[in-house]
Amino acid sequence: MSDYWLRKRAQSVIGGLTRRLHIDASRLAGSSAGISQFALTDISGSGLHAIQPAGSKQAKVYTNGQNGKNVIRFDGVDDYYYVPNSTGGFKEFHSAQATILFCGKAGTTSNPNAAYYVTGNAGGSSATGFLLGADNSSSFGTHRASVNCYNGSGNLSVGTSNASFNNSFLNNTTSIVAVSIDAANATAANRISITTNGTTYTGNTQTQAVNTGAASNNLGIGCYIHSNAPGGYFLGDFHELVMIPSLLSGAILAAAIAELNTKWAEY
Repeated sequence: MSDYWLRKRAQSVIGGLTRRLHIDASRLAGSSAGISQFALTDISGSGLHAIQPAGSKQAKVYTNGQNGKNVIRFDGVDDYYYVPNSTGGFKEFHSAQATILFCGKAGTTSNPNAAYYVTGNAGGSSATGFLLGADNSSSFGTHRASVNCYNGSGNLSVGTSNASFNNSFLNNTTSIVAVSIDAANATAANRISITTNGTTYTGNTQTQAVNTGAASNNLGIGCYIHSNAPGGYFLGDFHELVMIPSLLSGAILAAAIAELNTKWAEY
């Protein structure tokens, strides 16, 4: 298949109706001083808009933030959003096949002792759901993408491996993080892969059965939500988040990443 058609197919994946959720900061109104946002509009066609009614907890959109485009800036203190009535809307992301594409920058320093979460509807193994974040805790001694799928029984069904995912989400660095989830795959190593700025990391060892039921919480944006409360507040800039309820792989995933990088110039 030619590069031209691969790029066309990737565009149809990113821009088509196969998306479950799609937030694009470049389409939101901003200013040089920042404009607070009540809602982060879902442009996927699913109508799964993320909202934050409390003004003090709303992130701001700034102009000319990355490659001349607007960015959503989260303060890492209490800014977050949630998608109402979404516990049943993202089951593929903890139990089946799904792809997450995130463009942005986590943190404001190169080596913090912190964890900043992009999205999630579970924050621990007592819940059913998933989370994605930049885990820079000193207990791990490295910067890593933290992606976990929980089955609600006190166990991970899919989880990151510290040895294999070192430096997979560098702090204060613009990045494209692509997560490929195949949560029920019989081979543990094939249950998850993370591609960050063109480098792919694998190494999952979790083999617990998945829970195909609804998530325990609504989906959080700029945090994870656990026991109906936000945690792991994101610090840094959101550029784009695309959540696809199917598994992209190989050349199609690479073309989708290339399309986003052409737009945002992340690396």
